[in-house]
Amino acid sequence: MRHRILASLLVAAAVAFLAARPVEAGTTRDLYAAEAYGSYSFVGQTATSGKSAFVVLGCQAKPGTVVQNTAQSSEQSPPDAPSPSPAPTPTPAPTTTPAPDQPDPGTTRTGSVNTSVSAIKNSSITKTLSSALTNGVNMLKGRITADANGIHTSSAGSTLSDLVVDGDRFEVSPGPNTTVTLPKLGYAVFNEQFSNTSGTLPSMVVNMIHVYVTEQNPMGLQVGTQMIVSRGYSALKPNIAGILGGSAFGSRLFDGSRAQSGPSAVVYMPCLGTNGVEVQNPALDVGQPSVFDVGTMADTAKGTVNSLSANGELVAADQAVNLLNGLITGPSATRGRASRTSWWRDNPSPRRWRRTRRSPCPESARCGCTACSGTRTTSTSG
Repeated sequence: MRHRILASLLVAAAVAFLAARPVEAGTTRDLYAAEAYGSYSFVGQTATSGKSAFVVLGCQAKPGTVVQNTAQSSEQSPPDAPSPSPAPTPTPAPTTTPAPDQPDPGTTRTGSVNTSVSAIKNSSITKTLSSALTNGVNMLKGRITADANGIHTSSAGSTLSDLVVDGDRFEVSPGPNTTVTLPKLGYAVFNEQFSNTSGTLPSMVVNMIHVYVTEQNPMGLQVGTQMIVSRGYSALKPNIAGILGGSAFGSRLFDGSRAQSGPSAVVYMPCLGTNGVEVQNPALDVGQPSVFDVGTMADTAKGTVNSLSANGELVAADQAVNLLNGLITGPSATRGRASRTSWWRDNPSPRRWRRTRRSPCPESARCGCTACSGTRTTSTSG
């Protein structure tokens, strides 16, 4: 019985691991990342309706990888604005039921959605591609509609067919970042585009329809609500020495395959590192009475990736470990390091490669990619 308890506490102090995925000696590799979805709504950091036909291209994808998804229809209703305090003698307001063929206020309805992401490389081009084709769009009780050939977004040529906003029809597909005011609600941006060419991971985002609720409105939608239809994200980092990954945590209590506590203060290493900045996730006085207590924890991640090297370090540190009422005590610190150097391409010296426990790039890190999707976007090099 005692051995079972000790096994359950084996990793209660600190554990860290890291992996830098190697490539052939003297060569580099490319990092592809992409996401796409049909529709999504949220307020601040809280999702109010999930991403339809969501599809992701992970950072360890190889050239030729294609991931697809589809949905026959989607209906999303953002939350209503908070209700005011009731009067001392409230009078119930009459309620009405929308007609079956009409969307509820604030609902985003779409027909079929087809999404795909892919990594492409041949003798003439290297690129990632994300695509979302969304049909039969009806938003805000008909204030925004698009139909016919649907919505297809691409940084090289997005299309938005039969767009009608508050009764005004767009005869041609809107240009990049076309903004239209929605009286008594907010505004909408059509063919919204963002690009990042100077950051750690060059990328491109296109939202074909993006509604921002900025004022109190008759529909009762909460101020701060955002609704996106047809989004695509694609990113490409060519010629890097390797990919980092892994995580560190301060404590974990488990019995066989059953987790009873933790992991606590988890920190993840993104695929491209942290650009040399130390990322921390502290926690105070974590434990379970009579079983374990680890006091203050400080888990950190730090890493850099470029064409010459991939270096990273994860640290899990517990200041005051106390297991089983003093059976095991003291501070604990665990480090996981990985590095890969490709400078020997121009130097005949032997390569240097050291690693700790191998691990795939964690899904939660996803190279730091944000949730995106929905039209067709490309990120190209070469």
